[in-house]
Amino acid sequence: MINPFSGPPAPIDVGCAVILHQGRFLLSQRKPGDSHAGFWEFPGGTRHAGESLEDCLVREIIEETGILIRPRRYLTERRYPCGEKVLCLHFVYCDKIFGEAVAKDSYRVAWAGFEELTRYAFVPGDLDVVRELTLKKAHYFPAGSRV
Repeated sequence: MINPFSGPPAPIDVGCAVILHQGRFLLSQRKPGDSHAGFWEFPGGTRHAGESLEDCLVREIIEETGILIRPRRYLTERRYPCGEKVLCLHFVYCDKIFGEAVAKDSYRVAWAGFEELTRYAFVPGDLDVVRELTLKKAHYFPAGSRV
């Protein structure tokens, strides 16, 4: 029975690491059996209660890819309906600090340059962010920034 006083469910916070290393972004491909299997995304995951977004990203990226990152700058947020839930996707620009990326919790990982991003089939929640990053590269990564 639906409770008419409950309102919509609270969004689930998800950290999405936009890791740019030597001019290329780290992408992960979703595993068979996952929702949106075979699609690509910026790696990340669900923020735990009481966890900062930065700590969430560092933890998730180590768990998923084995690399250590440093979150640098908040880029944007997108809300994405997923069944009866709403995901609040937080995209954060991160530096790769240490390690070689491996697919620990995904099907594959890949490094892609700005001009290559459009060749990948992204999950719907990431797609417009990919477009925005490629169209507004100078806004998000100004001349003189480490890209």
